[in-house]
Amino acid sequence: MQWNPRRVRACTLCGNEIRTLNEGADAAADCINPAQVCTVPNAYQNTILSPLPRSLTTLGTVVTVRCAEGYSTEFGINPDFECSANSIAPVCHQMCDVSSFMTTTFKDEHNIVETQSSESLKRGEAGYMTCKDGHKTPMNLERFNYTCYNNADIAALDPPKCERDPPNAALIVGLVLGAVILLLLMLMFYCIKKSKRVNGTRRDIDAGTGRSADASTKL
Repeated sequence: MQWNPRRVRACTLCGNEIRTLNEGADAAADCINPAQVCTVPNAYQNTILSPLPRSLTTLGTVVTVRCAEGYSTEFGINPDFECSANSIAPVCHQMCDVSSFMTTTFKDEHNIVETQSSESLKRGEAGYMTCKDGHKTPMNLERFNYTCYNNADIAALDPPKCERDPPNAALIVGLVLGAVILLLLMLMFYCIKKSKRVNGTRRDIDAGTGRSADASTKL
């Protein structure tokens, strides 16, 4: 409000370049230079500002922002701001309800062992679901991540189930090859041992034949 001595008694102490912050002010301290006056910007729906929108305050005054229940400013953004000529109030977005992903029934059906702790996520905030040990999503991931953009998308989200890991093909091949190699080694040792027995038997036969021939010669 421009300085008006009929409305503001204290402004009789001010010059023509001075104005008051609010109508009905009656203290000399309320008369300040217009260059230092700031108008609080308009608030968006579900957004509550303090000082109130369109009220006058001094430049640099911190305007606190509160959102209606179930709403919040974007994740990672400090909602409070300093009043300036170009200041704009932040928007309060509806939060994403992810409580259905945290029930025991859902976790058991999807083989989930852990989720984020909050049942409501801010716009831009990430949520996650961690599979049980030995389980992965169809995309071969141990954890499914998603981000809150609007509640409708989250309501339509159908998280993939974590399935038990299939046997490792490379491991199976390795085990089969190991078994084959072990079998071949056992067969080789068996053949060597059998060969030694046969050779030993032949030597015994040859030795016996030689002794018989010597005995016949002596006779």
